[in-house]
Amino acid sequence: MAQETKKRAQLFSQLAEAWLNQNKEQSKFNFALSKIRKKIKSQVEDYQDELSEHRITLASVDDKKNVLIDAQGNFSFTPENHKTLLSKVKEIGKQTIEFEPHFVNQNDIPESLPYSYREAFEGFVIKEQESEEPQS
Repeated sequence: MAQETKKRAQLFSQLAEAWLNQNKEQSKFNFALSKIRKKIKSQVEDYQDELSEHRITLASVDDKKNVLIDAQGNFSFTPENHKTLLSKVKEIGKQTIEFEPHFVNQNDIPESLPYSYREAFEGFVIKEQESEEPQS
């Protein structure tokens, strides 16, 4: 079993989805991404729900207890509640999830995979020692 922070799991899930939407060919690498996304999906959704719950709870409300939303569709917060929210987001993001990784062989990792994606996929489908700095 492996452990990663909830924040890293969410980033993995988002980038894996983006990669899979752009690279639809069947490959061992894409299979591994899809498999791990499915394994951690409920944990990532729970993390997102927990963040949403805190946003709603800490949002400013009008005299009728309706949540105040600005012109861009974002919740409004008092300075104190905004500070509390940022602290909660950081705290929750550091919590860990457990899962069984599905590592692929180095030669199954696409050469076109950007370094930022490689970093996000480490610990999930890429062994950490296999990610190398890009050449200048």
